[in-house]
Amino acid sequence: MSMRPTLVVPVALDALVITPAVLNENTFRVWRQSYTALADYGSPEPDEGDRQVSDPKLAGAGVHLHWTLPRGLRHGVQDEKSGQLTFPLVPNRWLVTRFSGTTSRTAKSWVIESDCPHSAYAVHNGGHEVAFSTDHLVAPDVAGAWRTSADPYRNQAEPDDTVPGSARVPIGLAFDADSWTERAAADPLFLTALGAGNPSFASYTPHNSNIFSCTDDLADLGYATTLGYHVIGWYSDPDADILATLPPGATYAEHLAHLQWQDPRLTGDADHDAAVTPATRSLYSGQALTVAWDPDGPAPARDPLRSLRDSGALDVAIGNTTEDAFAALAGRAVDDAAGLTVADMQLLRAFLHGLLARADESGGDAKVLRGIRDSWFDATAGGYHWTITPPPTPDGAPANFTTPDWLDTLNDDQRSLDAQLGLLASSQWRLNALWLKRGLVDALWPAPDDAPDPDEMDAQLDPDRDGLAATVRGLTDAVRALADAVPQPDPDTAHATAHQALRAGIGAFAATRDLPAGATLKAIPKSSFWQSNNPVVALSGVLPPSDAVAEDRSLPVRPVDEHSSSLISRVTVSGTDIDATPGRPPMPEIPVLAALPDGAAALLAEYFLLDPGNATVLATAAGISVEAVTAALTAHDPAAYTGTLPALGLTAWTQPWQPLFMEWKAQYLPIPYTEGAQRCWTFDGTDYRYTPGTATVSANPVDIKGISALSPHPRSLFAARLEKFVTDHGTGPQRDRLARWLAAIGDWSFLAQELTGFNERLTARDSRAFRRPTPDDPHHPRIADLVGYPDAAGADSLPARYRGRVTTVPYLPGGEDAPFQEIRQGQLYFQQLFLYDKFGRVLDVVNPDTEHGGLHDYRNFPFVIDDAFATDTALDPTIAAVAQLPPRLLQPARLNFELLDGMTGTRVVGTDAEANPVGGWLLPNHLDHSLLLYDPAGALLGTYRLVTSGSRRVGQWDPPPDGAVTTLAELAARAPVVAGLIGSSKLATEADFTAFLDVIDSTLWTVDPLGARADRNLSVLLGRPLALVRAQLRLELDGTPIFDTGWAATLDPPPAAFTAYRFAVRLGDQAARDDGLIGYFTADADGTYRYDRFNSVTAPDPRQDYITRIGPLGPCATPSDANYLELTFADPAPTEVLLLMDPHASVHAVTGITPTAAVSVAPSHVQTPLDHIEALFRFGPVLTVSDKSGQSVAFPQPSEKHGSWSWLRPGPDGVWTPNTLTAVTSDARFPDTPITVEDGLLRFTTDLEDDNPEEITR
Repeated sequence: MSMRPTLVVPVALDALVITPAVLNENTFRVWRQSYTALADYGSPEPDEGDRQVSDPKLAGAGVHLHWTLPRGLRHGVQDEKSGQLTFPLVPNRWLVTRFSGTTSRTAKSWVIESDCPHSAYAVHNGGHEVAFSTDHLVAPDVAGAWRTSADPYRNQAEPDDTVPGSARVPIGLAFDADSWTERAAADPLFLTALGAGNPSFASYTPHNSNIFSCTDDLADLGYATTLGYHVIGWYSDPDADILATLPPGATYAEHLAHLQWQDPRLTGDADHDAAVTPATRSLYSGQALTVAWDPDGPAPARDPLRSLRDSGALDVAIGNTTEDAFAALAGRAVDDAAGLTVADMQLLRAFLHGLLARADESGGDAKVLRGIRDSWFDATAGGYHWTITPPPTPDGAPANFTTPDWLDTLNDDQRSLDAQLGLLASSQWRLNALWLKRGLVDALWPAPDDAPDPDEMDAQLDPDRDGLAATVRGLTDAVRALADAVPQPDPDTAHATAHQALRAGIGAFAATRDLPAGATLKAIPKSSFWQSNNPVVALSGVLPPSDAVAEDRSLPVRPVDEHSSSLISRVTVSGTDIDATPGRPPMPEIPVLAALPDGAAALLAEYFLLDPGNATVLATAAGISVEAVTAALTAHDPAAYTGTLPALGLTAWTQPWQPLFMEWKAQYLPIPYTEGAQRCWTFDGTDYRYTPGTATVSANPVDIKGISALSPHPRSLFAARLEKFVTDHGTGPQRDRLARWLAAIGDWSFLAQELTGFNERLTARDSRAFRRPTPDDPHHPRIADLVGYPDAAGADSLPARYRGRVTTVPYLPGGEDAPFQEIRQGQLYFQQLFLYDKFGRVLDVVNPDTEHGGLHDYRNFPFVIDDAFATDTALDPTIAAVAQLPPRLLQPARLNFELLDGMTGTRVVGTDAEANPVGGWLLPNHLDHSLLLYDPAGALLGTYRLVTSGSRRVGQWDPPPDGAVTTLAELAARAPVVAGLIGSSKLATEADFTAFLDVIDSTLWTVDPLGARADRNLSVLLGRPLALVRAQLRLELDGTPIFDTGWAATLDPPPAAFTAYRFAVRLGDQAARDDGLIGYFTADADGTYRYDRFNSVTAPDPRQDYITRIGPLGPCATPSDANYLELTFADPAPTEVLLLMDPHASVHAVTGITPTAAVSVAPSHVQTPLDHIEALFRFGPVLTVSDKSGQSVAFPQPSEKHGSWSWLRPGPDGVWTPNTLTAVTSDARFPDTPITVEDGLLRFTTDLEDDNPEEITR
């Protein structure tokens, strides 16, 4: 049979030498997945406190090998429709060869069958003990295939099927290669890099023993010698190879690009690449060169872990995000060397968060801080509302389109569906927890004292009896009915993506409603729910695995076929060609070659020409000096070799240590929101500060333990930001140096990871792998479907897009209750923190016992704390560095900030087709010291000004001169909120009215840009039109409030206390310059606005009693004096406010417990009213002349554009008569007509649609 076209893919092979000397100076963290725990309803992943410290077998003497799968085989592909991740199959056969000796080389080989089950048959036939295999879960069809396999190692395996839906069995067998042959080529492959849903399956050696790692105990070599190791991987079934079949619709070049493999034959030219013969098979090759073995000598000299222990050069920082923690670390490092100013740190943070462009804007510092704070939360979907865009018109003019009535019904149904989905998800979680606890009651002995009666739990789990399961079934039915009433993805046609399927479903829904041609039904996402991130820890001084660094770089692979090969076949030293062939001296024989795939012999020969450990025998055979051959095999100069050198595995061997995990034990000291009648946390306008006051808070620490997989995210983040910045804004020389800068960043020793599971543990939730119900459950087969697991759907199940929301279970360590916290609010310090690598070798960073381990005692650990976590008052003064975590919700929540219809206040803008949030307009008249009043359409409703009444000046409304409105009742009918504003008795006083105009003016000068006027000079006379906008705010949870998971709360969880906490909301953001809020009026419970108190963004004149400033922003000496809105999650209705705002800017709402929320008025509700708005200026007495017709008045006409000017004269019946203006000159003239002295109104009528207005200069 001819050789298939093959790609040789390099793999990194690490070799850890463990001798008595190494064991004497190292601790190992070796723990394994225990799938037997699933039978007792436990997690296969041991609790953090139960992880084994050492293992005499997996951390025993010998050389421990691990090969890293290529990145392309470790990445899953998400199905667009189901959302499920699918990982590719990986090689399941590995030849491991050890070379030893100096003056002559001997070889010993093993074949690792990664997917072979361990059984008594294996032991009886000379196999290794089960401890060197790996516990695994396989699907029932795999276990069935083994039973019918021709291979006795497989057909005599005995998988444990205690857990329905899967079979537990140890897999991974190492065979002596001398007598090995392939026995199971026809058996199905099942191994992926994710294993049985375990993210560390392919990387952490205790999880993949004899799968992707093995141990050479060197029992046959009891003396010091030089070793070399080589590994070759392949698929037992060539048709299952990753290259055997191209993905549907993909070319060979596209497939390799997805795998991030670089075939040198591909150039990027589509025509050229299409002519390249695709490789249909892959081989995997790695080597560890010149490994020093001395079982009785000292530990290897080159050891990065020992160097780090000796230097102690490791810093640890904590922040809300990787960016913040990294900035804190960088600030510490640079500050120690040169010093960073506050401005420097602000720029660094802006750079890391990708906000440098925003920093250059007006109000940039505040905008950057807002963006940073918003990044502290993760979003989840908040539902949808629906809108219809009218058909386009040929000239772009507004369409004469009537929104169909069914849109309101659709939005009502969608709103109900979104609410029901939240309730259903909460109930599904409770039902899944109840099912798990029911199993635990039987598995635990004795059962917990406060566990419910098993019969009562069974009744609650029966959908046909009143109880929780029946409630979930009812909610499921309600959701299904509502889902049928709103557009759903098209189920009948295959679509490339879920988005395309949804678009098709929306189109079909609109077609059944007779939507006019050209009109479009659109789903608009509502504001998201948000949940606080877990805190993030960053470390400096340690390097990540090299494979984790260059994620964007393709891996060079080498093509081989029966006619050509790019493998190394010869090295030339001092003019002498040296080659190697297995079995031909000086290269030892490899007996198994006949059973290996084509190309294996050439790879072994290649290794022999690469390892300096082979230099002596090669030099002797070639008759040249050992020194020359050693130098050549050390330098790996491509010019000396025939063929292409492999991309990995050519560096000199050292003891490997690149940390993979960080385990931690934190002491969390909860601080209550209130203590008695006193609040312990005070809102400063941006976030909460701990203000103990006179209350005594007991420091009762809660142990929170966890494990985090480390990542090189800080440096990849910095590199990505730098690349984007230089690409977008850099100079030519900077772009030329970019590659060098990025390469330098690749050497930075920074790692980071969130404290995985921290928030979940506070709420007594467990995010580890857990046992879940299945349709095969003998007692409760319907629970899996009711809970919404994606693979348990039946005929009457939820649509696929609403399934799969249960991802955690109750945390019950050892079957006991765990402490439950409703809100994350307290202080934190680490009592223990240590790192370990893929082999489990530990660096103890923080430990209570520094005598026997630990670089630092936890009490004086120099923890770098980001400013956002800084504390002024530590609950435990004996701890040097404490992080403070201000109040955060531990479930998705949002501040729902919505605009209401300005006239009715009952319809929500965006969900009601006709709702307009503007209830009226105000236009400050600087010249007259008055307010011009308008209805929502921009029609003038009159003027509000101060007039003299006796000895006082009081506010008075003057009707508009056109007589359209003559009474306050008519004004109230046209604009109720305008009437309410000018009806305030406080606004009518001179001090209050003047203060009101002043805060408008002082705020508007800080709003950028200066409106959207075509004539901005007019603002000097008039100010800017301001909108009175109705809005409402409400704190909302996604589902029901989070509840205790303890045994006593199983059937009747106690009500949440945090829903009654009053959380502050600050409206407006003057410092950012993009916020248009002037101030707001609050409303009573019945919706009546309190017009006698105006809450302003800027500070008012202290000589008035109408205006109160919002805030103050920053620490407040007397927290009770702070002026903010206060909301609770238990409010029976939204809190209504009436905003006075610049309609060209947004209004922002800040809570600290959610990201910033914002609302803005749509341009369609602004532009039309302002296009033709009228402004009046009261003038008189003035000297003027009239023309002979008496309809024109000579007056110095202003130079404003985009509008027209006229003069209004009062008539005896109260009706004002308009007159045109006649231009005057600067020359002194004596007119023929009489000069009159008169009072009147100068009127300006805006016409922003006039692009070429007549201009008359003064």
